[in-house]
Amino acid sequence: MPQSQPCVWGRDAVGVGHAVMALLAMASAASFWTERLAMSTRRQKMDRPRPTLTEIEQWPATVDVPTAGVVFGLSRSHSYELVSRGEFPVKVIRVGSRYRVVTASIIDVLSSQAA
Repeated sequence: MPQSQPCVWGRDAVGVGHAVMALLAMASAASFWTERLAMSTRRQKMDRPRPTLTEIEQWPATVDVPTAGVVFGLSRSHSYELVSRGEFPVKVIRVGSRYRVVTASIIDVLSSQAA
């Protein structure tokens, strides 16, 4: 009974073919998931309309940063970046390790923009 030889990628045409097919499959899957993530992010932004001033008036006294960011059309990450730089458009307070946005300050800014 002949013994099988170990696969040497450089000389074995079948092994090289399998390696190339595997690389192509991985590249295809990576681009598929990258596009899928981009579509999901776009869809998520479209699904989340900006709240109206009347809706915001019904909010609790403080809200989290991403919720307040939606009012100004900001993403979650950009909202937190502005908070860390002290450039968020409304008043932000720190409660322990968390940030909260004062709803009254959102209403003040939106009311002054409407006037």
